[in-house]
Amino acid sequence: MGYCKPNQMEKWIDQWGNDLIGGYRKSTELNIAPCNLMLCWGMGGSGIGGRIIADITNHQGKKPVIASGGYRLPCWVNRNVLFVSVSYSGNTEETINAFEQAIKTGAKVVVLTSGGQLKKFADQYQLEQLQLQGGRAPRANIGEILGALMGIAEKAHIIDIDYTYIQKLTEEINTSLDQQFKSLDQITPLTEHKNIYIVVPEKFSGVGLRWVTQLNENAKIPAQTLILPEMNHNFIVGRITQPSLFILVSAEQFETRRELKRKSVTRKVLLQESKNIQVEELKISGSDFISTYIHMLVWGDIFSIKMAEKLDEDPLPIEMIDKLKMMMKGEG
Repeated sequence: MGYCKPNQMEKWIDQWGNDLIGGYRKSTELNIAPCNLMLCWGMGGSGIGGRIIADITNHQGKKPVIASGGYRLPCWVNRNVLFVSVSYSGNTEETINAFEQAIKTGAKVVVLTSGGQLKKFADQYQLEQLQLQGGRAPRANIGEILGALMGIAEKAHIIDIDYTYIQKLTEEINTSLDQQFKSLDQITPLTEHKNIYIVVPEKFSGVGLRWVTQLNENAKIPAQTLILPEMNHNFIVGRITQPSLFILVSAEQFETRRELKRKSVTRKVLLQESKNIQVEELKISGSDFISTYIHMLVWGDIFSIKMAEKLDEDPLPIEMIDKLKMMMKGEG
């Protein structure tokens, strides 16, 4: 390895399950009233939890959760919306901008942060807030953020996820980590000098986004996520001239007969298109939908670390993001 310090990111992955139940436990202290719509707002590693809980509630929720980010709120946000503002550092420019707009709409605002300007605003407005553990890269705190969002959604009567369920889920995650680290050894060597595409079923779209962003930040490589069936209506027309690896991340217990056929046909079409293309499938399962979803996320986190090791990259630094932030501070 070119860097000598221990792989801190890998240690944080080991805490995935404990972080999940820790975040849920903290959420039980919040005063959250039932609502008809929950809007999660965040960027990068702070925002991915919202996209995950949105997928989960699409599958088994009673009311909708929408995940978004950026500078501007949708025009429909009002006093009937539960607005959950997530910024690990508390200083994310886009999230703070949207937070200020949410306050003006009269929306019910909840803040998840470890400090910074967002915490100061939450204190100022006397808002419900959940203090995230500090000292991490935001993307490494996904377990706590997701656990907190699950608890908030449960309190808002959006989904039924009680503490006993989270306990069982945590145990399942913790007991499977070692095997997951070993299972990905078959894929990593196949990535040599290839563009990487992560293909996921539509109901697991947040998984694809997480895999790609982890590869971006931890392994320092570009990657792209593709959604089935959407990619069948556009992407497959593009000519692939560079060596490429398509990783199908699948959960067959939650795929219909037609979805399974479409996946198989898509694989054949890709392989027939070019000799530069290789397709590998990772079949992942859990005790239920949420369990399977989280296993998919953990596999992606582990894969990104293995890729970082293979490429002799330190997963922690994000120099280009830091540089961009400094340049933004210098602008008028």
